[in-house]
Amino acid sequence: MKFSIIHPSARPEKWQAVYEDWMSKCVDASEVEYILCADERWGFPRNNEREFAEMVPLPGFIVWNTGRRCYVDAVNIAAKQATGDILIVVADDQFACERWDQLLSDYLHLGRTDLTKHQQFLGSDKFVVEVSTGTPQEHQRGIIVLPILSRAWYEHLGGNVFFPEYESMYADNDFCEHARQDGVVIDCRHLRFEHRHPLANVSIPWDAAYAEQNRPQSYRIGQRILDFRRATKFSHEPIAVESKPVPTIALCLPGDEFRGGWVSGIMQLYAHLISTGWNVINLIGYTSNVYVTREEIRQAAMSCDPKPDYLLWLDDDNLCSPAHFESLFVDLQARPDADAVFGWCWIHNEAKTGFQTSCGTFSPDGSHWTPFPPSFANSSEVREVEASGFPCVLMRYSALEKAGDRPFIRGILDPTLTHGIGGEDMAFMRAGMEGGAKFIVDPKVRVPHLKYVTVEPVLESEGKAPVKIAVMMRVKNEARWIGRVIDSVKALGPVYVMDDGSTDDTYLIARDHGARLLPSPYACDPLDECRDKNFLLSVVKAEAEPDWILCIDGDEELEPAGIEKIRKACESGRADVFSLRVLYLWDGVDQIRFDRKYSGLARMSLFRVIDGLSFKSMYADVPGTVCHTGMHCENAPLTGGNLVADTLNAYLLHYGYMLKEDRIKKYEWYNRVDPNNEIEDCYRHIVQGDIPEVTADAILKHAGPLELRRLPRSLVPKDFDIGVLQEVSQ
Repeated sequence: MKFSIIHPSARPEKWQAVYEDWMSKCVDASEVEYILCADERWGFPRNNEREFAEMVPLPGFIVWNTGRRCYVDAVNIAAKQATGDILIVVADDQFACERWDQLLSDYLHLGRTDLTKHQQFLGSDKFVVEVSTGTPQEHQRGIIVLPILSRAWYEHLGGNVFFPEYESMYADNDFCEHARQDGVVIDCRHLRFEHRHPLANVSIPWDAAYAEQNRPQSYRIGQRILDFRRATKFSHEPIAVESKPVPTIALCLPGDEFRGGWVSGIMQLYAHLISTGWNVINLIGYTSNVYVTREEIRQAAMSCDPKPDYLLWLDDDNLCSPAHFESLFVDLQARPDADAVFGWCWIHNEAKTGFQTSCGTFSPDGSHWTPFPPSFANSSEVREVEASGFPCVLMRYSALEKAGDRPFIRGILDPTLTHGIGGEDMAFMRAGMEGGAKFIVDPKVRVPHLKYVTVEPVLESEGKAPVKIAVMMRVKNEARWIGRVIDSVKALGPVYVMDDGSTDDTYLIARDHGARLLPSPYACDPLDECRDKNFLLSVVKAEAEPDWILCIDGDEELEPAGIEKIRKACESGRADVFSLRVLYLWDGVDQIRFDRKYSGLARMSLFRVIDGLSFKSMYADVPGTVCHTGMHCENAPLTGGNLVADTLNAYLLHYGYMLKEDRIKKYEWYNRVDPNNEIEDCYRHIVQGDIPEVTADAILKHAGPLELRRLPRSLVPKDFDIGVLQEVSQ
């Protein structure tokens, strides 16, 4: 039985104590999944999200509250990531009892005789567990302070723990009364889970998080929803109850040509805004005169009643994804002193011979501007900006007020001209700053530029615009190598490691070496490498947004010169997927196996990120074969031969077969889980010369006779103690 602990936290200084309490008191941590839902408004460092995510030890991960950002949304967002059979919603003040997982498992196991008083649950997987927490009069009041529910009941509720229209108050009453109405509550009040709440202990301070959750408005909203829900017998139908003032955003869309790709993008953004609770006003200007268009939209925005809370300006040749918008919104919430936050794009320089950033600083005379250097694209910290175009700008209404009258058409170089000649966007920046406005830009929000161009985005002095590369690997029990492997590739970009249930220190070492760790959501399912890698691919694409991905195994170290080789290959544009050469170390760190298949092994491992890619079995296109228990997946996703492939002269040093003991163990494991695999020659090549049945001079299907060669000195891995490795292997 697998448990998912769902923890919506509002206290960055307390969540770790709750995590450690629950994990230290369980009997089998491998069957416990921990999901933290954080919200940057309480001080969680989303600007440094990767470092923060690495603070959560496995098995665990972080999701972010990006909805209405209330308690109910936090619980429901986290619950959607849960994979356990039992879901437990904990708060910053709820703690476990000793051996809680075993106690709950034993009591809920349908074969136990002590469930005879709960005969109605035999054969049913829908239930809610009622335990004791020490909250005053919790059982007399009929509330369930610590929600514990089965996955089947969670799905019965429509995929939400709490009815989604609540903010906080009365959501637990609804949860409890609904469960009691349907007769699915199991009495486990003999189990005590401590609730350290001010209601139970006056020495505990009443802090800002308690105050926010217990706002009078939340009580009023909750009471109206609960009354309606009771009257409808807790149906799943939505309720037209205003939960809180709906924020209004004006989409300011100036342009004279709205093409298909742009229209599709704006519709996705519009749907996202509506679904996340925004009231949207569309302000569109159709004219080729950008000065007049922006000014007309500004006047329309100033005339709105009521005034919009925010305005999003988006040019007709730039795209703003929902992820871009959420990043900009988070930036503004984190900087209440800022009036607007800018995304950016690459634009032509004045000579039309190269590209530069769309944002920078004004010169002292105020008549010229200097773009930020190309290295700006690799930074992550939000910074102030003076001069910028308007490819994608999220501003508070205060920005319009501070910019004053006709800010887009004041002009910069010659203010006597009607529309100026210094750029309407730069004119607004100057007017806003003169009125006291503060502007910031987020380097991470680089929006696509759809303008048709005739030159490559190359800056004469800085080289090409940086290519974003990420690394992904699916691993299990690679503690001896994983640190070296991560160190060899992390200069390329973020490293994502999916741990498939390691029983050694793999995940601890990977975390210490800077990897972004992901526990496998399929730990209890049959082996399927393609499924695992496709899941990992989806996470890497969503979080890192890379142009290229390097996919390697946890026992393959990239040669020292490999970083530069890979970067140049990605920038060259000559192919969509590259194979890397694989050298199998054999009986030492300075020699490799070199007979037949081992002499020229190259594996597709580096690929351009293109929509529609998916991993598949190496046997997928071999007639009459099967996937062989989910093993032997490619390290690059393909699309039926539509990609241009090439081989890169970069080497991966494969450690997995270096020790005789490891080779024999792998041979035995492969034949146990995948017996009689003729394509792999029953894996005999792995142990050639190691066991009597496969002699060194034998000629096998793929290899033999055994041939070893010295590894070039420049490729010999450093700081290896093979004696220690052999002891660990044994």
